[in-house]
Amino acid sequence: MLLRRLCLAVLLTVAYSTVGFTALGFATDVKKTETYRRIRAAIDAVPAIDTHDHLRSFDQIPFQDKTDRGTGMTLRGVWQGSYFTWIHPLSPWPEGSSFESWWSTAKHNFQDARATSF
Repeated sequence: MLLRRLCLAVLLTVAYSTVGFTALGFATDVKKTETYRRIRAAIDAVPAIDTHDHLRSFDQIPFQDKTDRGTGMTLRGVWQGSYFTWIHPLSPWPEGSSFESWWSTAKHNFQDARATSF
């Protein structure tokens, strides 16, 4: 009986280590699979040239504010460039001030803010 259990344990260990773990997603590098190679080859075969940028250079980023730490991007700048200002007011950043100074006024701008689906 003990020998039978031992043989079964060895058989299951070998089976899972060669097939089971891979089938269950364990210890598999997806980049080494045939599916990955086929998908990658199909994508690479598409003649396309990326000719656009998503981010501007730092000096061209709009809505920067002059803060107590210098000029830079703030949460007010992010919201100013979003859909938020289409339907809600947004308090201006007091020049040379800290986040806390701005937020003490601006937090009231968000009292009625809800998720939208623009």
